[in-house]
Amino acid sequence: MEAVQTCSTAKQAPMEIERKFIPKQLPPDLAQYPYHEIEQGYLCTSPTVRIRQMDDGSTNFTEPLTIFAVPCVSNIYLPSILKDLYQTFPNLKLHFREILPKEIDVLQKTPVSFALLMGGDDAKAFITTFSEYISIMLKQEACYAFVSKYSPWAKKKQIDTNTISEQSIDFREFEPYSQHKKSYTPKNFMNNFSSSQEFILSQNGIHILPLGVGKKAYTHPDIVAIPLKDNVTVSYNFIVNHMLFSSEFAFVLRHTIKLLKTIL
Repeated sequence: MEAVQTCSTAKQAPMEIERKFIPKQLPPDLAQYPYHEIEQGYLCTSPTVRIRQMDDGSTNFTEPLTIFAVPCVSNIYLPSILKDLYQTFPNLKLHFREILPKEIDVLQKTPVSFALLMGGDDAKAFITTFSEYISIMLKQEACYAFVSKYSPWAKKKQIDTNTISEQSIDFREFEPYSQHKKSYTPKNFMNNFSSSQEFILSQNGIHILPLGVGKKAYTHPDIVAIPLKDNVTVSYNFIVNHMLFSSEFAFVLRHTIKLLKTIL
C-alpha cells in the first residue's frame, strides 16, 4: 500500500494531520462488510471547523460544544437547556463552564462554544475587539428587588436603588472561571440561591434580579418582588463566533437560540 501524508503549512516543522493509504486494488466482496458513507470538509483551520455528515444525513459531531453562562442563567435555565439539547442531539457532547461577564475572553480559547451573558457592556466591548464574534440579544427584562414581605422594604411601592447600601444587598460570590478546577453542575449552583433566600427572609436582605430569574429562584410565599424606581433593565445576550453558523453546529445554534427565546 502507498502512504500519502497530509501536512500543515506552518512555518515550523510540518505536523502530520492524517495519514491516508491508497490500495493498489480493492479487496474482493467489499460490499458485504459494514460501512458508512461519509462527507467531510474543513471550513477553516484557525480555528479548526470541520463538517462531517454520515449515511442518512445525521450529523456526527467531531468536537464537543462548550456552553459558557453567567450564574443567574446557569442556575435557572441551564437544566432545561441541557435536557433539550441532549434529547434533540444525542450525538452531541456538551461541556459547561460558569463565567463572569468580564471573563468573556475565554471564548477565544474555546472556538466551538457560545456564551450566555446578562448585560451588554462586556459583550459590546468583546465583539468590537474581535470582529469574528457576534452578539444576539435574546431578551430585555426589568429588574426587581426581592424582599421579605415582613420587611420595611415591602411597604414601598417602588425602591430607589440609590438609597440601598451594599450591605443591604445579597451579592452572591462566585469563583472566577480561571480558578475552576472542575465543571460545576446546576445542582451545585442552586445552593447559592438557598443561602440568598435565607438572607432575604431575615427581613434585612434585598436581592436585585431580573423578574423572571427572581420568580423562578425564589418561590417562598414570604418573598415578594418590588419594582425599582429607576427602571433598571438587563439584556440576555448570546455571544458566538459567526463561523460556527457555517459548520456542523449551525442547526444546534439556531435551535438553541429559538429555545432560549422561548424559556427566558
